[in-house]
Amino acid sequence: MDRDFISAIERARKRSGIEFGARSRRQRISYVLTTGATWAGPIAASDFRLVVDKGAPDSLVSFVPQGSRRSLPSRFEWRQTNFTPTADLHVLI
Repeated sequence: MDRDFISAIERARKRSGIEFGARSRRQRISYVLTTGATWAGPIAASDFRLVVDKGAPDSLVSFVPQGSRRSLPSRFEWRQTNFTPTADLHVLI
């Protein structure tokens, strides 16, 4: 989670008057990209595309890697050419 995400949670908490914590609705998604270093080279010689849809435009998402863009009010898209993963993927909605 970056500072912008934490700030957005704090603003939402203040607006709603609800404390966010263990009972807050959230969804965690993880995808292993690095196990065993089995990549013989970059993923797809041309284009890697990842789309994260957070469901509702007012939902918060911690994901947004450098270079991603909002393609719809609830959707973020990230494209890489000759992508070689250096870490696993983790998304928090």
